[in-house]
Formats: sequence, C-alpha cells, structure tokens
Amino acid sequence: MKEIMASIVCLTFNHEKFIAEAIESFLAQRTSFPFEIIIHDDASKDKTTEIVKKYAEKYAGKITAIIQHENQYSKGIKPFAKFVMPRIRGKYIAWCEGDDFWTDPYKLQKQVEFLETNSEYVICYHNAVVINEQNQLVTNSKLPDFCKKDLTADELKIGSWVLMLTACFRNVIRDLPEEFHKVRNGDTFLTSILGNYGKGKYMPDIKNAVYRQHGNSVWSSLSIIEKNTFSINTFAWLHRYYSRIGDKTYSDYFERIVIDLFKGSIEKWYDSGNEEICSVFSKLMDDNKDIINIKTLLRYHKYIGEAIFYKLALLNFNQKKYSEAILYFHEIAKLNPMDATVFNNLGVIYYNTGKLQEAEKNFKKALDLKPAYREALLGMEKIRNLL
Repeated sequence: MKEIMASIVCLTFNHEKFIAEAIESFLAQRTSFPFEIIIHDDASKDKTTEIVKKYAEKYAGKITAIIQHENQYSKGIKPFAKFVMPRIRGKYIAWCEGDDFWTDPYKLQKQVEFLETNSEYVICYHNAVVINEQNQLVTNSKLPDFCKKDLTADELKIGSWVLMLTACFRNVIRDLPEEFHKVRNGDTFLTSILGNYGKGKYMPDIKNAVYRQHGNSVWSSLSIIEKNTFSINTFAWLHRYYSRIGDKTYSDYFERIVIDLFKGSIEKWYDSGNEEICSVFSKLMDDNKDIINIKTLLRYHKYIGEAIFYKLALLNFNQKKYSEAILYFHEIAKLNPMDATVFNNLGVIYYNTGKLQEAEKNFKKALDLKPAYREALLGMEKIRNLL
C-alpha cells in the first residue's frame, strides 16, 4: 500500500445541514497520491454524527471518524491537538471545518505538488468566498487584497492572516506547546508556530473555497467586542509562548499587539455606566494580569495616553477593585500633578475604604488646585462630621 501523502482534517459540531457537502468536496479531490480524511465530531446534538458515521462506513479505509460522546471544546480541550494529531498519517495536512467546503477538485494535488518541490515553504493557501446559511453570496473574497500574497517566515510568526480552510501545510509539529491548549484562536497560533519551519505561498490559481456564515458558527456569530477579546487572548498566549522559549523579539511584538488591541477596545467600547461592558473589561484585565498591568502600561504611557489610564482607574473603582484604582490614580497624579479631579477621586476611594486621613489629604490637594471644587468640599464636610 502506498504511503498516505496528505491528511484532510475536518472538525465538526452541529453541522447536519452542511457536513455532507464538506465531505463530498474532500472525496471529489483528484490526486496522484493516497490521502485520508479524519473527521472529528464533538458530540453533535443534531444528525451530524449519524451522517459522519454513514460516510465512514461507506468509505472505510479512506475516512476515519472520531466521535465524541461529551463535548470536548466546552471543557477547554482542543480536539485537533488531543484527538486528531495522534491519528494523522499524512506528510501534509489540509484543513476544513464541517460547515465549509472546497470547490477545486485539484486543490490538494496542486498544494502537495508545490510543497514537494519547494522545501523552503511550510504552508500554502488560497482565497475563499463567503456565503450565508441560505447559500447566498455575502462577499466574493474573504481575504482582503493585502493578504493575497506570499508570506515570509517572519510574517507567519507574527500571525499574519491565513485562511485555514484553504491551507495545506507540512506535518512538522509533533507536540503543540502548552499555550496552544489555552488559546481561543488556534488558527493564528498554529500559523505562528509554522513560521519556525518556512515561508507561506499564496496560490491564486486554486478555485475559491467556501466559508459559511451561520448562527452556529463559533467565530462569525461573535460580537465585535467578543472577537476583539478573543484576539487579545490569542496574542497574549503567543506572548507567553515566545517568552517561555526565550524569543524576546516575538515576545515583545505580541505584548505590544495586546496593549494596542486593549487600548483600542477601551477607546471604542468602555462605558462606565454599562455594567456588562465593565465586567468584560475587568475579566480581560484579570485574565491577563501579566501583560495588562500598571507596570507594563506605564512603559507605553506616551502611546496609550492619560485618558486610558483615567478610564482604567474608573473601571477598577466601579468594579470595587479599590487597591488597583488607587494605583492607577496615583500614577495619573504623577503624570499630571495639576489635575484636581485625580486627587478628588483618590479622596473618594480612601473615604469609601475607611482611610479617612488619606481621604482628607487628597481632598485638600484637590482644593489647593481648585478651591471651589464642590465634590472635594463635600468630601471634607463628610470627614469632619465623622471625626
């Protein structure tokens, strides 16, 4: 029996309307070499499992079905890393989720041929169109024009956008790092790691794949703020990965990306009167304390700007994280010692936490800078009534 040259990996969950079309697009591949199809069904609640099993029975030896009885994704387990990778036999891996599909029957042949004859490349990819649940065209190009190009190894490592449903890459990663299992967007993390093994090739001669938007799609169903939070999570874990292996260049790069995304999120969506938004940002800061902290942010303070520090101080105050709020307001006071509002806010926090002497000291500073400051005068009056 000839060696399996390529492994098509398909992850699916509740895709009963779409999975057959995906599998048929795999079976339609015309190649001069043997390939296998590995389908992982993550305990679907609809008829996806039944459909996958029927195909696996009909094409025994070609299709391997991995059927879960409990959803692994909800447990924080990455099915590809834990269940699929150990089963892969191919020299190359092609990826497509169960709600997407390919349209070019020579896609796999073209990609494997290219990688076989161009050892300096680790991955090749092409474009896709986007359709909705009713098979109506949403856009004829999922990739923006600036992404339709070859990528250097460095560009892959910084997480440049590659459509994984169009990708074919060398099976060179034997053990995915621990950080991969914690990341939200595994595609970007995987692309970055592959950059350690070579370059990326854009192949416009391959017919567009089809990416489907629908209500059960994990990524396309997310709100903009959720997607931004997912991206911050991904880049934060890439920062930690490169920090752990001692690669300061990429560790620093991803730290800056996290700070940049966080700054943009605060500027666009922070609303002190919206408890839900405040909770999202509070959790984001808690989950990434090693990056989004006062020490790191101060290194970027000229880029971030004082207004962001103010919002973060107020965010911590609104979430009753008084010690963190005090830290931020003290740093703002150093950056702008003539701002009476900062000292008034410190006075309020110290008053709320029962530290009346500190409260009085800060209310006095506020009044020195702005003698008629009504809130500071009220604060001083409250303290006098208690003393």
